[in-house]
Amino acid sequence: MINRSSADVDIYLVRTGQRIRLGLAPNNQTTKFSLTPALTIGAGTVRFEAVPLVGGNTISTDPTTLQPNATVTPDVPPP
Repeated sequence: MINRSSADVDIYLVRTGQRIRLGLAPNNQTTKFSLTPALTIGAGTVRFEAVPLVGGNTISTDPTTLQPNATVTPDVPPP
């Protein structure tokens, strides 16, 4: 997760209507999250959401399909 915003954000994986918190992405930093097979197997398409800790709007990625051992790099743009 590349967080180019000025806010710390909580990162969530959203799949089949379920929202799973992955962790915190501090402002102006790149943070890596490892997804367990349980989160990716049979997930179909997923989205990532970045929720600012203080104020601001939730940012959601376009739906994407996760592949085993793939690297996905969502980006939180600056305000």
